[in-house]
Amino acid sequence: MEQTKNRDSGSRFLLEMNIKLKDGLVHTSEFVYLQNDNKLCHLSNLQWTPNADVYLVVSLKNLGEWVKHLCYNLEDLYAQTHDDHFELVVVDYDSQDMNVESIMKNSALKRWKYIKKTGPFSRSGGLQAGIDYVTDPNSIVMTIDMHLTLPMGFVEYTRRHVIQ
Repeated sequence: MEQTKNRDSGSRFLLEMNIKLKDGLVHTSEFVYLQNDNKLCHLSNLQWTPNADVYLVVSLKNLGEWVKHLCYNLEDLYAQTHDDHFELVVVDYDSQDMNVESIMKNSALKRWKYIKKTGPFSRSGGLQAGIDYVTDPNSIVMTIDMHLTLPMGFVEYTRRHVIQ
């Protein structure tokens, strides 16, 4: 359960529950709102999509070791969650330190895209190229820093906090 308080009007809650059935586990969640007068409201127009595709976009030049770090991190995330609905998009401005595309090919990531750019490095131009790669308007696109270690629940947490 997560709670977001608004002292003027009430609190919003994200309620989550795992239900154990004979043939497996079912995960359910929904948002509710508790008004200050203790009236509980179901927020039908505030829904998150548990299987929305999440695209993680990075723009780089000569950061091969950090690409490896990010790939290892995302490989671990996949191994723990088995989430097939996230993809790493790497926009590379002609790196010379390592073969970034080879790093991607040799990774255990299930979904990734390598976009090669030429010319002077442009972080914003690279990020825009990665964003332009995504065609599904219902997907979530995030720019991330390769230097971070993403926690195991990062992709699902992102989905829960992005409302269409």
